[in-house]
Amino acid sequence: MSLDHSIYALDNSISELANTIRREVYDNYGGWCDDVGRTYVYYSSSLENQVSNLRYDVAKLNDVESFLNSINIDSEKNKVTSLINEVNFL
Repeated sequence: MSLDHSIYALDNSISELANTIRREVYDNYGGWCDDVGRTYVYYSSSLENQVSNLRYDVAKLNDVESFLNSINIDSEKNKVTSLINEVNFL
């Protein structure tokens, strides 16, 4: 399983957990009015935000990986070697 798929699965699991927590808090603590309810809702939302940020970071890493894969290493190596040879010639 790729990192993207793992993060996506984690995101879905956290969202499901957060929704369950919200439902339980609402049903068992009379809504969001008391401190316990607000605390649970706050932490469940915080978890969702952290996973969302993680998905964004993974997307950026995938962009970097694609860029690095697109670079022709041998071509770049030859350019550097040519530059070194020119400097040594001088």
